[in-house]
Amino acid sequence: MSVSNITLTKTLIACAKRHDVPVPKVNIRVNTWGKGKRTLAWRVTQHLHNEHKKPVPISQWRTEKLVHYFFPATMSDKIAAMAQRAINERWSEHTITSWYGWSDAWCAMTWSYIKAKAGSTTSKQASVPVILSMAAHKQGGYSFTSSPRPGDGVIYDWQGDHISDHIETLISKRGYWITTASGNSGPPYVIKRYRTTGTVIAWIRVNR
Repeated sequence: MSVSNITLTKTLIACAKRHDVPVPKVNIRVNTWGKGKRTLAWRVTQHLHNEHKKPVPISQWRTEKLVHYFFPATMSDKIAAMAQRAINERWSEHTITSWYGWSDAWCAMTWSYIKAKAGSTTSKQASVPVILSMAAHKQGGYSFTSSPRPGDGVIYDWQGDHISDHIETLISKRGYWITTASGNSGPPYVIKRYRTTGTVIAWIRVNR
């Protein structure tokens, strides 16, 4: 999960203050681990584990793993991670098309495959307009979002005719530039695409 060191440090400080745990001197503006942050992380985990009987698994006591303990992965996080792993995966050869049960490898099928392999319980879909409609009505575990994050679905209108043409899985976003995992987008496998948001008409959140 992509939670910053700074965010985790602020959470650890807040937790320490709630439990009267001494907070060492730390620089929360720096996104690196120093002695102070490691000491803070150790004190918080030890206190929760020993004094409040809130077991922080020993496997999570290592500083770099605390983010997963304090910020459990959301469905979006899991989908984004799966999208990365799916790059270069072929449509055939007992993967996407055989999983879906259809010989054609449409973009929505690839999107469905990625989210299902990430653990989503939402239904398989092969139609982008259907996905758009379901999200508009908050049906099937889908909804629109105005704050896109990795793991969301990205729907495009290529011609500007208000017809949804294509869907991909968002891997990252920086300003108007996005990186996605895309199926039915040229080669017979899932590829990484670099696009702008100019033709995006909807961001789809998978909620379960």
